[in-house]
Amino acid sequence: MGQRRYPGATPFNSKQANIFYGRDKDIGRLLTLIQVEKKILLYSKSGLGKTSLLEAGVLPKLPESYIPISIRLFACKKGAETPVERVIKTLESVVGKLDKNNNTIVDRLIGDNANEKSLWYYFKKAQLISNQQAGEGPEKIFTLVFDQFEELFTFPKEDIDNFKTQLYELIEL
Repeated sequence: MGQRRYPGATPFNSKQANIFYGRDKDIGRLLTLIQVEKKILLYSKSGLGKTSLLEAGVLPKLPESYIPISIRLFACKKGAETPVERVIKTLESVVGKLDKNNNTIVDRLIGDNANEKSLWYYFKKAQLISNQQAGEGPEKIFTLVFDQFEELFTFPKEDIDNFKTQLYELIEL
């Protein structure tokens, strides 16, 4: 059976970009914003197609130098990964395991100190490896896309504070 025009209650994904259509103005505006602004907040009522717009409309059309990292947060459950762990796991699903290559400058700076392995560390390492692999090509730009961000607030305060601090350091410092 082929792809259906509407996936049902689930949002469109990047593999369905070829059947997603009808929101060209929104796609164009968001593509421009992503390339101009450092942070963008897209919000509306549930079920209006934000995830589909991003996953099937915008992200597949980003310039080649952009590496989208789509992070879906889930409600806190006993034994669940923290928001920071979720971001790292998603990053590694896109760029590969980062602990395999320990020859970057950030590894030499941090050494074996596991406490220093923050979001900044993992993204800087991924950026160094990606740019090294790209050679003379354009510098890679990681684009974080958070879905269901409101689920962050179901986590304990210490997990929220840790995530907030590490995300701030990643984006602002």
